[in-house]
Amino acid sequence: MSTRPTLTRRHAITGAGAAGLVALSPMPSMPASGSIPALFAEWQAAYPPYLAALNEYGRAQEAWFPDRDNPEKADAERRAEAAKDVIEDVVFDLECQIFEAPALTLADIRCKLLVRSKTIGMGDGNVEDAGGHDQELLLWLLVDVERLAGKAVVS
Repeated sequence: MSTRPTLTRRHAITGAGAAGLVALSPMPSMPASGSIPALFAEWQAAYPPYLAALNEYGRAQEAWFPDRDNPEKADAERRAEAAKDVIEDVVFDLECQIFEAPALTLADIRCKLLVRSKTIGMGDGNVEDAGGHDQELLLWLLVDVERLAGKAVVS
């Protein structure tokens, strides 16, 4: 059992203050085409439907697997998989664009770290849920970026 206190992004944000959150928000004056914050906003909009499609596909598979001879369940499973694949392609394409775009600001780096951190543990930034040193490092970097953004706003 670890004696270190649990540190989450939420704790870092609270420490940085609300001004830090404003500083890290995508700026409305940035060009919409190709900027990391604009791509991040698209990704944020696509991610919940992607999770819903994954859940639906999982439910369809669970219903189909024990009754594979049922054509209705097989069709439902195929439709759920096709729907999942379409939105998965969109989400993965947005992630690739975000990762490959050059970061010009702290907000750009934050967007990249937030996208990658969604696949760690429950996606809530809890370092205790990290599955290894690389994931833990990513979460600590995100905490650092949010802390630095808070200091930059306060300074």
